[in-house]
Amino acid sequence: MRRLAIAALVLHSAAAASTPPPSGCPIQGEATWWIVDVCMASLETDDEIAASDCIEVETARRFRSACAAKLHYKQQLCELAIARGTQSRLEACMVDPEFRGPTVRNQGVGR
Repeated sequence: MRRLAIAALVLHSAAAASTPPPSGCPIQGEATWWIVDVCMASLETDDEIAASDCIEVETARRFRSACAAKLHYKQQLCELAIARGTQSRLEACMVDPEFRGPTVRNQGVGR
């Protein structure tokens, strides 16, 4: 299922996003922002201090690229949204350029 979601994202990202990010990655924002959003969402908090242990653990993980990290964390956020009934399909969520957490949307914490 994960490969299918990533393949769908790669195939549809150009059509889904009106302007691709300058990095060439179809997922906007910084990987760290995605980590913050996933940790806060999984703990059901809007307090980054309360999520700091999760953020520390996830920040230590290594990926082959920043884009790979963002794909991973977007998928986690999509899976949480599906489990909570706010999204219905992983593939659709992954290619939706508007689906992102508040930290990514606001380009950082506290903005």
